[in-house]
Amino acid sequence: MKELSLGSKYELFCYDKTQKTDVPRYTLTVVDNNDPKVLKKRTCAAFITPQGKERDTMISTEVGKISLCQQAGYSRLIIITLNHGHKFESIETVKTELSPKVVDLAPQNCSNYKEIPFLTIGQDIGQRQEVYRSPDGTIFVEDLKDGGENSEYYRQVIFSSKPE
Repeated sequence: MKELSLGSKYELFCYDKTQKTDVPRYTLTVVDNNDPKVLKKRTCAAFITPQGKERDTMISTEVGKISLCQQAGYSRLIIITLNHGHKFESIETVKTELSPKVVDLAPQNCSNYKEIPFLTIGQDIGQRQEVYRSPDGTIFVEDLKDGGENSEYYRQVIFSSKPE
């Protein structure tokens, strides 16, 4: 049986003065697979979670994250969550912003240390638009549009006591 471990969690904040939020721009979670065969074969990758998918079981639970790491087949998977309250231009912008941090989180002994691939579901990162924020900042209402073929909007309520 493969041994997997859910590693550290990192929150990256945006220091842009136009972004007035206490919510980190990104959350990065490191999941390690300690199987020696996988370690030799695949190394490290980063998985960008499209907006609105961060509450799916595959991303929001420890079991889901470990399963995602197994499915990806890399020895280390860095799961990236795009947090609410921020604007993201494109998947390429996200990759550019996070490439240095992803390289920092890669194990130094991995063979693809300088070229960490970015994985995701679908073609883009989806769209998110804040509809309402309570005066005390504890409740957010957002309209989300996934990047799927139907590309339908749906609305969700987020309580800041559980932002993920």
